[in-house]
Amino acid sequence: MATLPTKQTLLIFFSAGTTGLIKAVEISHKSLIVNIQQISCSIYAPPTNKERFLLTLCLHHIFGAISAYYALANGTTLFCMSKYVAKNFLDSIENHKINVVHATPTIVQMLAFDPLVEGRDLSTLRSIIVAGAPIDPRTMTACKERLQLKDLRQAYGMTEIGGVCTLSHFGCNKMTSVGVPLPGMIVKVVNWESKELCTPNQLGQLLVMGPQVQPSFYKNPKATNEIVDTFGYLKTGDAAYYDEDGYIYILDRIKDLIKYKGALVCPSEVENILRSHPGVEDCAVVGRQDHVSGEVPAAFVVKNAQHQLLASAEVRQHVAGKIAQFKDLRGGVFFVSEIPRSVCGKILRRHLKQYWERTTSRDNFTTPVDNLKSRRASSAAEKRDPTTVSTRTRLLNKPK
Repeated sequence: MATLPTKQTLLIFFSAGTTGLIKAVEISHKSLIVNIQQISCSIYAPPTNKERFLLTLCLHHIFGAISAYYALANGTTLFCMSKYVAKNFLDSIENHKINVVHATPTIVQMLAFDPLVEGRDLSTLRSIIVAGAPIDPRTMTACKERLQLKDLRQAYGMTEIGGVCTLSHFGCNKMTSVGVPLPGMIVKVVNWESKELCTPNQLGQLLVMGPQVQPSFYKNPKATNEIVDTFGYLKTGDAAYYDEDGYIYILDRIKDLIKYKGALVCPSEVENILRSHPGVEDCAVVGRQDHVSGEVPAAFVVKNAQHQLLASAEVRQHVAGKIAQFKDLRGGVFFVSEIPRSVCGKILRRHLKQYWERTTSRDNFTTPVDNLKSRRASSAAEKRDPTTVSTRTRLLNKPK
């Protein structure tokens, strides 16, 4: 049997494209095998051959593919969902006595707060590992307490990294952290301007190096060279910090940070406060161009069904009393029907920013999600599909 080079491409995945164009990323045999070995170490309490693993993620995404190989490599019985639907997900856990799940923040949000969970027997579920996007502490705590989970942790990775990069040890109580570097990984946080090493709790860019990190964009050597620094570290583009114990915390994409009069505002920090309001079902914060301040924070909010009378002034006041003044929502509050997200739950902030670029009349403001639904509805109408209804949502309470 012929021996294949370890760096030969095995799989090609597409990057999330949350801040720019989507790129095709090559994953080698070595990257995949090494990453599965790393996350299967006993300190991470991988599933056993007597347990059942439910795959909710798409196999065309790196997190989904790694999760599937990981389950099979550990001898676990693997159950796959063709498409994530909350009711079907809960049915699967109950009917198949699922023990382990890898999830996105969207799923954890549902488990924490959705009424669908009431009355369900999810007692066989012992472990959930969540990745794909930052998740707020309130949601993590609510999920663990509601399900009485023994194990709820975060992991961090990227398609360009070849999979998972950091993960908390089993039993770790730092639920807001994405964990520590996997065996063989070298991770550092540097100032994105001076490139100097950051001290604990100082915000900077996360750089990674390791045996599975072999970044390669398909037929795009220029992009491949740009993502690696002169020392061989991969530049993640994520704003992060680490604590005194070496645990890493991811805040936002660096490109998503809002620069207000030279000061940096992390969207996720403001979003965490917004979500603490009972009338906020979902939200996203982006920077809005301002000729005086550079950028000002603006919020897009999905109202809770029980709080349809929620006003923008109430939302702004809720944030203003809990955050530094320069982080106030000076850019306004806009109510939408849905926040655009990637398959892994990442907020597509660049889509939100396009609202102001593409719309000259604020009164006709609609979201990319609403426009997409409208286009689909129009297409369906042409096909005489009576089940599809056009939905266009006007953004209310425009900022003054």
